Parts: sequence; structure tokens; C-alpha cells
Amino acid sequence: MRYGTIIRYYPDKKYGFIRPDLGRDVFFHISALDENETQTTIRPDQPVKYELASRSAAKATAGEASSAAGDRPKGPQAKRVMLIDKLPGGSIADLDSQQKPTRHPRARKKKPTWRR
Repeated sequence: MRYGTIIRYYPDKKYGFIRPDLGRDVFFHISALDENETQTTIRPDQPVKYELASRSAAKATAGEASSAAGDRPKGPQAKRVMLIDKLPGGSIADLDSQQKPTRHPRARKKKPTWRR
């Protein structure tokens, strides 16, 4: 399972996009949500846990779902999505909010090697 946050969700169209830590945005459909989740609880910046569909399965479902030829999703697609309360571990934003270490006031700067 992978972790990410929802960046966009279109309730009238019943699909949205997940932003993972690294890589391209992931497409998901409302049918990929667990049975106990409802579409009213989905909001932007909601942390999620998701599982990617294999390439062959994504192509097969996209071919069945679209009526126009060549109208397939171009990026990765989630086959299972679960809404969670918080991402595990810390985030980079948490590190920025903490005080950054500074040099000791009596520490000398190292001279460049070309000046010796």
C-alpha cells in the first residue's frame, strides 16, 4: 500500500486525483473506495492509503469504461483507496517548522581550498 493526499475530487463526475510523495498524480474512481467510505467525506488534502492497479488491468477497465477509442487514462490508476486520518511518519513541512541547527558562534569558517 502507498500513501498520498487527495488534490482534486469531482463529486459530480465521481473521480479524483491523489498526489503521492514521489511520481505522477494517481487517478481514482469512486468505485475504488472501500464500502464503508462515502463520497461526502472526501475533501482536498485528505490523506489516503491506496493500491495501484497493474498496467494490464488498468488498460482493460479503461477500455470497457470508455466508449470512444483511444480515450484511456495516461497515468497510474488506483484500484483500492482508503481514507485515513494522518500520514504515517513526519512530513517535510514538519521539519521546516522546527528550529534549524545553527553554527556555534565561536566556530571559524573553513577557508576555501584555493586560498591556501
